[in-house]
Amino acid sequence: MKTSKFLRYRFEYWGLLLAVVPWYYLPRRASLALGSFLGWLVAHVIPIRRDVVESNLLRAFPHKSTKEISKLAVKTYQHFGRMIAEFVRQDKYDARDLEELITVHNSELLDLIQEDTGAVLLLGHFGNWEIFARWLACLNDHETVALERPQDNPFVSDYISKKRRYGNLSMMSIFESTSAFMSVLQSGKILMMLADQDARRRGVFVDFFDIPSSTPRGSAVFASRLKAPIILAFPIMMPDNTYEVILERMTPGTNRTNNAIRGILQQYMARLQFHVSNHPEQYFWFHRRWKTQPKKQSATDSVAPSLAGAAG
Repeated sequence: MKTSKFLRYRFEYWGLLLAVVPWYYLPRRASLALGSFLGWLVAHVIPIRRDVVESNLLRAFPHKSTKEISKLAVKTYQHFGRMIAEFVRQDKYDARDLEELITVHNSELLDLIQEDTGAVLLLGHFGNWEIFARWLACLNDHETVALERPQDNPFVSDYISKKRRYGNLSMMSIFESTSAFMSVLQSGKILMMLADQDARRRGVFVDFFDIPSSTPRGSAVFASRLKAPIILAFPIMMPDNTYEVILERMTPGTNRTNNAIRGILQQYMARLQFHVSNHPEQYFWFHRRWKTQPKKQSATDSVAPSLAGAAG
């Protein structure tokens, strides 16, 4: 690594450590309120990617007025300000804290996990997926391996990964081999994946808010190959800063053709759309979800998941 890049990464890391001090040491209510305020401030003063947020919101909700879209955009910044504040401090929460903060509906679905197939736990960038992972690490009997994308700055990446690994949660890079992902399931573990961002030409196009959307195929392929259950999770932040996590089961088919894979992914996008429609400010609209435009796909296209397609 070049000295200039090393120093830049170090300064970024030190700046991060300094910035998170108030969030970590303030009482939770004050910390989340500060996160919300900073989100509001960024939306109005340093509107990073606000054009992307508003463009995405308008495409998803074309019936809303410009004023409504603008208000939703600000609420989105505020929600993710609270989420960042929560992430910074969530390693302070023990099992009792998490039981008080998080209510998980249909938790019996986690008992579907088989010793030889495991289960795919599929989420979107919606609500607070990070604190749900923390709940899994502390209060779930089944070992969970979550996929993550390393950050460009290795010091920041290590900081984030350590926060996620606190407890019993294991992490795996999305750049691992396909066989490594499969072995997690074959060991009877939960493979936790976020697979709702643009997968470019390597994805499968399914509708999200009635717009063709390139979607990573890996989760559907893995589950179909092993006949593993797919469990959807929607961790919704409530007005009182508690969480309601809704688990839903999706049954994969045994057919490994592209049509079968597309069917699973369309179910996933449909359920995500349902929950996002009810809580639009809690979706990660900062990402260019519809950046890739579809081309005509052949029914004989390969369904082998690319590494990017495996995790999003």
